[in-house]
Amino acid sequence: DRMSLVLNQRWRHALSDYAVPISVALCVWISYSAHDQVQVERISLPRNFEPTYPSYDDEDATDGYYKRDWYQGLNLGGGDVSKLALLSFIASIPIVALFYIDHLFSCILGQKKELGLQKGEYYHSSMLVTGIFNAVLPSFGLPFVTASLPHSPQFTKALTDYDKSESPPKVLKVHESRLAPLIVYTLCF
Repeated sequence: DRMSLVLNQRWRHALSDYAVPISVALCVWISYSAHDQVQVERISLPRNFEPTYPSYDDEDATDGYYKRDWYQGLNLGGGDVSKLALLSFIASIPIVALFYIDHLFSCILGQKKELGLQKGEYYHSSMLVTGIFNAVLPSFGLPFVTASLPHSPQFTKALTDYDKSESPPKVLKVHESRLAPLIVYTLCF
């Protein structure tokens, strides 16, 4: 409801945009404030930003960790690479489907007519960038990336100028560019 008595529309939008970081910060604050009553196990992190792998009583290990290269490649276990490639291909099918559906819904929601976009749809290059990232980055031990942020309604609204004298605010102009999503993809890398 636009006329809610709890919060006005501006506060509701701000809360919905920042709900995840607010909830993470709140949960971390609760875990530190209740440390006397509740045992919370903390994650131990190495001091330096470098690849590590827990040692199994290896004589080459220093500080309890065995240092490895950034690039992991395909032959991690010393087994048959073709079997590993086939298993990886089969395991990647649900992940690819999930990312494709996530990206498709984000593009559809972020490019609705109500948002005032003029330049047309922007699907293919973002799928290409995401595909390249997800093909290369996991071989370095990095996680998969999803391309839903640059095509989300929040991203489009952040690039929009509104006429706030009307209720609901009318879209004046959307600062559309292909550069803004490309910058976000680069920052994901």
